[in-house]
Amino acid sequence: MTILCHRAGELDTESLSSVRLSFRSAEKLEFQQSFQAEQDADFQPGSAAFLWRDQSLFVFAELRDVDIFNPETGFNREFYREGDVFEVFIKPCSQASYYEFHVGPSNQQFQLRLPAIGKIRSAEAATEFPSWLLVEPMLDSKVWIEQGVWCVYLEVPLAKIMEEKSPEKGDCFLVNFARYDYTQGSDNIIYSATANLSKLDYHCVEDYHKFRLA
Repeated sequence: MTILCHRAGELDTESLSSVRLSFRSAEKLEFQQSFQAEQDADFQPGSAAFLWRDQSLFVFAELRDVDIFNPETGFNREFYREGDVFEVFIKPCSQASYYEFHVGPSNQQFQLRLPAIGKIRSAEAATEFPSWLLVEPMLDSKVWIEQGVWCVYLEVPLAKIMEEKSPEKGDCFLVNFARYDYTQGSDNIIYSATANLSKLDYHCVEDYHKFRLA
């Protein structure tokens, strides 16, 4: 099934209430655990909404969370190993490479360009991984924390991740939104994603949503 990504009007990102208002008519995807038979008892719901305009994809996620934290705040550090993370995976249908973006509760960022599907699981991944890191920040993101929920707004520069053409109406993307939900003092990490993943692997690109710019 193809999901239409609608064109954004004026986006006001100065406050959480204004962002919620800007995304009120956007398509919204709910987080789930399709890769396992039963939902974790500690699973917390969340959603991701999305719009596009000109050269960018705009995403707004609301993530329920009983313990919002991530102590690692450095840029491009592997903070998904330390605490809560919201992730965006996006692959233009017209190219082999795809991108992975992380945002944490302190608005810390991590970003990768993966050269091809399956490369992350290859024997060469450990040695090639440093070359996949994008050293120049690409995202414009903001984070708000309320009682029991953290919210992420981010702008993904489609013009930079599309390597063969400029973005335009009708373009197709494979997309997944995912998260790591940690609780301090517990070894149990709660994984969830919006895509209907057949296994716990956020790089199952074949299971991603198919978006089309409308």
